[in-house]
Amino acid sequence: MIQSLRSEATKFEDMFAQLQEIQESVKIAFLNCFLDFAGHLEHIGIDLAQNKSSKEGLHLQNGFSHESEEESSSDLPGSIVDPHQRLLIVLSNIGYCKDELSSELYKKYKCIWLQSRDKDEEESDIQELVVSFTGLEEKVLEQYTFAK
Repeated sequence: MIQSLRSEATKFEDMFAQLQEIQESVKIAFLNCFLDFAGHLEHIGIDLAQNKSSKEGLHLQNGFSHESEEESSSDLPGSIVDPHQRLLIVLSNIGYCKDELSSELYKKYKCIWLQSRDKDEEESDIQELVVSFTGLEEKVLEQYTFAK
């Protein structure tokens, strides 16, 4: 009987360890989604900054570019075509993710992985997200400043 109880206790410990691993995997996947999104925003910012600098070389003396009418008319009505404004929109999205979205979603879904974690670990996770978005925000702002 004691052997049976020990065997069951070992099984329970193994299951608990597996559950903790699953919770940690979910948390890492959640945080990585934000980091991937930040990478996409960075890529968009870089593309916009590069397109602006390459288009500056296309302007004629009277201020018109060599763009064909087909290229300029392909933009959707109401879309923003100015690269500076597009960079500002990317900056706005980064700021929103940093200040609002990441912490709100973290708070909403933390119940999945925080059963065995303390408050310091939670703050550390959110702080990592904020730091990564702050670094990205600085990069894109630098690109905007350079392009402007």
